[in-house]
Amino acid sequence: MKRLLSIVLTIVILLQTLSSLVIVSGYEANKSFISTYLCENKNKPQLHCNGQCYLMKQLKKEASEQEQKANNSLREKFEINLFAQSETPNFIDNTYIKLTQEYFFLQKEPIKSSITIYHPPQV
Repeated sequence: MKRLLSIVLTIVILLQTLSSLVIVSGYEANKSFISTYLCENKNKPQLHCNGQCYLMKQLKKEASEQEQKANNSLREKFEINLFAQSETPNFIDNTYIKLTQEYFFLQKEPIKSSITIYHPPQV
């Protein structure tokens, strides 16, 4: 599942990065349909446009959208919030402090340990 998700996300990121390539390949795949129905110069066959006007319009549209997204992301990155929360100390507080008793245990014998003081070797 994780692998499938990572593959899908990678493909989406690549498609977003290579959006102009996707537009051009879509144009090449549907060239006859675009030149017949979507071309702005279909009434002027002497121009030999073959739908390139539609392709250029789509590429300009994509470039302007990417530029707008870049400007919006830069605007969001450098936006500074100047809101500050001020907290006033509340000296009249209705909380109670619960005192707990602590018990100490006095051991009669010292703790026996076999740890000796480490002395470095002498030269």
